[in-house]
Order: sequence, then C-alpha cells, then structure tokens
Amino acid sequence: MRITVQLCRCDFQPSDVLVVAYGSKLRVVARQEVTSSSAGAMTSRREFSRELDVTRPVIRSTLRAVLQPDTGLLSVAAVIMTPSSSSSSAAAAAAAVASVLPTDAVPCCVQLR
Repeated sequence: MRITVQLCRCDFQPSDVLVVAYGSKLRVVARQEVTSSSAGAMTSRREFSRELDVTRPVIRSTLRAVLQPDTGLLSVAAVIMTPSSSSSSAAAAAAAVASVLPTDAVPCCVQLR
C-alpha cells in the first residue's frame, strides 16, 4: 500500500511531520513554528492534519513515511496483511516498502499506537 498526501505548504521539513497509525486509521500531522524577524519577532504556527482510513490491515512494523521537502509530497507505505503475511521475512517486507517510496525523499517520524 502506498498513499501520497500533498501537504498544504512546501516548506515543511521531515522533522515537522509525524504519521501515527492506530486501529484502521493513519493520522498525518505537520507542525512548524516560524519566527518573523520583522514586526517585533512574532511567532506563528503552521499546522496541517489529515486522518486517513486504511481499508485493509497493514503490517504495522513495515509502516514508513518519507517527505519530498521541496514539493510537500508525503509518501506513506506499508505491507498489507494477507493470509500468507506471517511467512514473509522482515527483510522482504522492508524491501517491498522501500521499493515503492521515492528515492529522493527524507524519512519522517512514524508512531504506532
């Protein structure tokens, strides 16, 4: 499974982005605080959040997220559970996920709940 999400801004950094998996949902949260040097050093916060339904269960340990910083494209990938999933190796699952993610992207934080 691979999902691509367009963040509302292109200047979010991978450290600003968090993908949380819980139940049959994925939640994407991006937060960034920006301090302006003009107007008395005002601080503003930029936020983006989106909740995605995952129709088929995923092997949670294979969940990965990467961000293409200049485009604001977030790619989330994981292996979908099948009856034969238990026999697949962790290395094969990691290779499958890596093969569908953009090679020019930077990893983001993923949490499993």
